[in-house]
Amino acid sequence: MLVMFQDHATFFHVNWGGYPNYQQLSARGVALLANDEVSNEARLSTSLVNVSDSAGPLNYVASATQDTLVPYLRELASIVTPVPLLVYITTNITLTRAMAGPGGIAINRPVILAGRVNRKTGIDFRMEVNQFNLTASPYSNLTLDSLVLENLAYGDATSAAYSSASSLSITNALWSVLFNR
Repeated sequence: MLVMFQDHATFFHVNWGGYPNYQQLSARGVALLANDEVSNEARLSTSLVNVSDSAGPLNYVASATQDTLVPYLRELASIVTPVPLLVYITTNITLTRAMAGPGGIAINRPVILAGRVNRKTGIDFRMEVNQFNLTASPYSNLTLDSLVLENLAYGDATSAAYSSASSLSITNALWSVLFNR
């Protein structure tokens, strides 16, 4: 069984997998990424008109850090498309509400935030809520893979407006993400 993510054009990421006896195949933290002359830094200024075109821009960020994660997500995750975006987080991140902005970071497409499998990588949410906003697009989806999530907080009045009665009683809900519960 494989736990994998792909966009059918520019990336194929295997978190872990193998056969039950793991003698024929075993994989952990393996990625196949399309090579391109565009660096991560140059990607923020690249036109992203045809994100679903395999000849267009890449749908992954090979290295996001404390300084680059929010700009990458603002530029790439806000596009309304069913094509997934894979972002490798290579260092621990502290995400504050001020960094996310008043409405949170818009996630309008499937986004996979993947940490390092050989060393714990995490996101510290600083006990703040609604930092990611998944309410604007039918394609909005956020997958957190191989990440330690720190300092999660209870929801607020804005979170409650998107919650059903049963989810309000769940104490370990991921309130840093605003979505219809």
